Amino acid sequence: HVNYLGGILQGVALALPASLYSYYNSNASSSSFWTAMTILLPWLYPLYYTALFIPRQQDDGSLMRQKYGDKVMDEYIQMVPYRIVPGVY
Repeated sequence: HVNYLGGILQGVALALPASLYSYYNSNASSSSFWTAMTILLPWLYPLYYTALFIPRQQDDGSLMRQKYGDKVMDEYIQMVPYRIVPGVY
């Protein structure tokens, strides 16, 4: 489902400005651990989406195979060979 890619990209679009803001506004006197945490913490959001959508897509595929049958799913897979990222996966 290409819609899952949209959700992941939305998470990246939210994480990128937050981590860049933390990076450029980090105080030199602050702890490097907390600086690293504020830069890396926003990336948990798109990582969560990725961890959620890959198994969900696999479940969707098996449910559609049960609902529509092997022949229809094989035709669908030939027409739509990539699951989430066109040309990659």
